[in-house]
Amino acid sequence: MQLSHGNFLSAILINPFGIIVGLIMIIAPIWISYDFIQKKETFYTAYLKIETIIRKRKVAIVLIVLVIANWIWNIKKNL
Repeated sequence: MQLSHGNFLSAILINPFGIIVGLIMIIAPIWISYDFIQKKETFYTAYLKIETIIRKRKVAIVLIVLVIANWIWNIKKNL
């Protein structure tokens, strides 16, 4: 909501993951449409590469800790 009012900093402070998810929701359909029209698989290839990176134990642990830290931060802010 803050982002739609132009409050970028407030939006990041309220939910930093929201910006990332929002960008993915904008980029992914465009990218998938491009692949469909061009009959390519660049989105799928990128997805597989990203999944391979995320499946590494150390990376997965860091990401899980970041999500838990975000939950705790939001709970402390009473969100």
